[in-house]
Amino acid sequence: MIMRIFCSVFIFILFINITQAQNSLFGLQGGLNASNVSGDFSEIHSTRIGYQLGGFAKIGLSDRFYFNTGLLYNSVGNLNKYDVTDFNIMSPHEFEEKVEYVDRYNYLSIPLSFSHQLSSLSFGIGPQVSFLLNRVGKFEETFNPGAKKITSSGDFKFEYGGLLSLGCKVISRIFLQLDYYYGLNNLIDGRFSSSYKNYHRSLQLSAGYVIF
Repeated sequence: MIMRIFCSVFIFILFINITQAQNSLFGLQGGLNASNVSGDFSEIHSTRIGYQLGGFAKIGLSDRFYFNTGLLYNSVGNLNKYDVTDFNIMSPHEFEEKVEYVDRYNYLSIPLSFSHQLSSLSFGIGPQVSFLLNRVGKFEETFNPGAKKITSSGDFKFEYGGLLSLGCKVISRIFLQLDYYYGLNNLIDGRFSSSYKNYHRSLQLSAGYVIF
C-alpha cells in the first residue's frame, strides 16, 4: 500500500520536471467542495462541506490541448441524520433516539484529465485516483450528549472515479475551476459489499495560482 503512494509522488515529481517544457504550467490550487454519498440508504445522507489543497501541473500537448494532473489533499464525506428506530434497532430509551454522524474521508488525490482551452475558458475530462489517508467519524446522540470522535487509518485504500472540469482564467496567473467528481468504486467493503453500494459524489470549486 505504501509503495502506491510513493510511486504516485514520484510520478508527480516527474511531471513537475516536465513543466519546464514550453507551454506548460505549474502552481498551487485550493478550494471548497460539497460532497455526499449516493446509493443504498441515500435518504439519511446529506451534503458535507470540505476542502482540497495542493499543487497542479498543466502540461501542454499543443496550443489548445493540455494534460492536467496534481497532488491534492482532499477532504470529502457526508452528514448522516437518522433515528435508530428507522433501522429496527432497539433503543435503550423510552423515546426515539436521534443520531447525527459526520463521516470524513481524507484522501491524497491525483487528477489525470485532458482539457481543451478556448480563449479564457477550458473544458476537461478524465479519471481521478485517490489514496485514503484516514477516515474520521464524529457523532452525537440525543440521549448521550457530547460529540464523540473515531479516527481510523485509511491504509492508502485505492479509490477512483471520473472528473469533469470547467476552468476560467481570471488574470494571467489566477484561474477558477469547477469540478464534478463521480466515484466509481464501492465505499462499502467486507461481507456487505455485495449487498450494499455507496459511491462518492463531489462538486468542487477551487482557485489556482500559476507559479511558473
